[in-house]
Amino acid sequence: MTTFRRSAHPPVASGDLEAFAALYDRHAGHVHALARHLCPTEDLAEGVTRDVFLAVWHRPERADRPGASLDWLLVLTRVLAARAGPA
Repeated sequence: MTTFRRSAHPPVASGDLEAFAALYDRHAGHVHALARHLCPTEDLAEGVTRDVFLAVWHRPERADRPGASLDWLLVLTRVLAARAGPA
């Protein structure tokens, strides 16, 4: 008999608010630290951080790839920070 292990974290793509909150709790510090490094002001860094997680909300399937969610979030942070203005 084959058994499948359930993930410790429900997939964000299923619309599970707790899964989204867990993803945010796990990665928001990293995202914000990079945004703060790349943005000239704290306000811009906060806006970039917000926009990164808003993008996750709209495209949650990208956040559920094992081992890839932080990479994707940091690339997205760089892209959005570049659009926000030079450091």
